[in-house]
Amino acid sequence: MMPEPCVPHPHLVLKAIGDAVISADVQGRIDYLNPAAEEMTGWPLEDSRGRPLESIVSIIDEHGRTRRPLTAVQCEQQGGVVNLPQYGVLISRSGRQFAIHYSNSLLHDEHGRVVGSVLVFSDVTRVRTQWQEVVPPAAHDPLTGLVNRREFERRLDRALSSAQEQGVRHMLGYLDLDQFQLVNDTCGHDAGDTLLKQVANLLLDKLRARDTLARTGGDAFSLLLENCPEHKASQIAESMIGAIRQVTFCRGDTQCALGASIGLVPVTAECQDIHVLLKQADLACSTAKRRGENRVHIHLPSHDTVERQPSHGSHLARLQDALANNRFELYAQPIVALSAQTEPPLHYELLLRLLDRRNQVVAPEAFIPTAERYGLMTAIDRWVIHAALHDAAPVLNGVLQSGIVINLSGTSLNDGSLLDFVRAQLASSAVAPHRICFEITETAAINSLTQAAQLINAIKTLGCRFALDDFGSGLSSFAYLKHLPVDYLKIDGSFVRDMVQDTVDQAIVGAMNKVGHLMGIQTIAECVENAAILEMLKSFGVDYAQGYTIGRPRPLQSMAR
Repeated sequence: MMPEPCVPHPHLVLKAIGDAVISADVQGRIDYLNPAAEEMTGWPLEDSRGRPLESIVSIIDEHGRTRRPLTAVQCEQQGGVVNLPQYGVLISRSGRQFAIHYSNSLLHDEHGRVVGSVLVFSDVTRVRTQWQEVVPPAAHDPLTGLVNRREFERRLDRALSSAQEQGVRHMLGYLDLDQFQLVNDTCGHDAGDTLLKQVANLLLDKLRARDTLARTGGDAFSLLLENCPEHKASQIAESMIGAIRQVTFCRGDTQCALGASIGLVPVTAECQDIHVLLKQADLACSTAKRRGENRVHIHLPSHDTVERQPSHGSHLARLQDALANNRFELYAQPIVALSAQTEPPLHYELLLRLLDRRNQVVAPEAFIPTAERYGLMTAIDRWVIHAALHDAAPVLNGVLQSGIVINLSGTSLNDGSLLDFVRAQLASSAVAPHRICFEITETAAINSLTQAAQLINAIKTLGCRFALDDFGSGLSSFAYLKHLPVDYLKIDGSFVRDMVQDTVDQAIVGAMNKVGHLMGIQTIAECVENAAILEMLKSFGVDYAQGYTIGRPRPLQSMAR
């Protein structure tokens, strides 16, 4: 009598084969990896069991753009077995990349119900002789699986060549997440990494098949939209911002939302260098961010403008010259009280201008982006503080007899020695501390919330006041407000400018004013451009107004005459 055959356990068989095998349940939670899968993914079975499949396995297409479906639900949506593309890139736990041939199939029980999926893949790196041409070494970001800066610049260079040789028009984009640093600071870097992966997938869904998305910084992404007109690029960018605005994270008991700013620039035959294009896209993104969160700005220089526009190097040299030779000038714009019952306001906001070698006035939008890029904002803030408290003191004390508002940049919030500098300047100044109000933007405060709260409290102990500028530009303004002990709220001008015609803007301005007053904070409306807006603000009970209908900025020294 023949002995019954000994049937090995399925897991023993899977351990013996050379292909990597991973099985997961219908929810996509891993229940088994064989040794080959452990080696290639970098995840041992005991650490991976029960984890989501997509948190362990990252497979993208050979061009680094699209993540491949892995879970049973995704597999079923793709027709049961994923065979196209047959080749992909597996990114391991350590960031190592494998060229793989793979398939992902559904598992059914005896009743035909889907109970999970099995992913099988093999390492074909050695046999793909063209691999180095398709995906150069270290071409991907290990966290998100997107192409990295080096590979992105290679593709941008190729796109620029096609624009120069064939007249094809592309669009280059730079996307920077707003408030992301708050996630790392309050929720930890693991939460930040998870959020970046989520954002990367959302952005990929908005791109066309021939476009490229890259992670080129901590929370920054670059996009190359090939053969894409400007209006289409703008639509894609707006859809990306819309998707990001739906992403939320929790900070204590508060649910907060992300935002994004996107700068776009055309890639045309007139362009000469990808590094110039990248700087223009960065500048466009900075412009979008200054105008408020969740905006898209397209940089469209004419050919003449490109030829005449100073390089960033010349902007930097001009800034350094201005700091070294005192070639800045303070302007002042009045802020008026809208009610006789309102206490005397801090009447003038100090605004900065630069004087070039021909004594021509240069507006801040022409030099502030360069100052931010090269880390000069702290030095400029200190110049303004010193000039306001010393050089301008005779005008302030002798003519204006009023208070002043001094702007601080977001960079200064992280300057550990700024408080000592302010304390020393106040001690040697003839301007009384109670007449000085420092001002920061809401975006800067939110991005450095802890530092902002500490600085505000410390400066207020010196006898000064504090204002929060551009209030309402953030997505969770009211949630953050209770953490910032400010004296004044400046309602963002984007809500004030059209409020007479726009009932939604009216409701928003009214709500901001009411919440401010409930918290004991006085309100200032900026961008008041006509008498109708002024009258409506008075009817709402807003405390102060600032704008061209009140008074345009004037050189501070000219007010002494």
